[in-house]
Amino acid sequence: MLNLSESHGPLQQVGQTEIQEFRLLIAIAVAWFFVIVVVSRLLPRTWRPFASKSGPRESWYGEARRMAYTVIPYAFMR
Repeated sequence: MLNLSESHGPLQQVGQTEIQEFRLLIAIAVAWFFVIVVVSRLLPRTWRPFASKSGPRESWYGEARRMAYTVIPYAFMR
């Protein structure tokens, strides 16, 4: 009988490594964009380059997270 965990072991490890890299990259990007959001919140709303123009005002973390999830997937495109 074929043991699927043994036959897919290396592939599963590659997948887990990519997931960990993605999470690390997102964490770094969120931290970076959080700093940008804090600095940009000192500017008037009309001058903010990344602020959402419509809808309710986002939290600082929410805006940084949105920016990170918008930019980071491009790093994984091949």
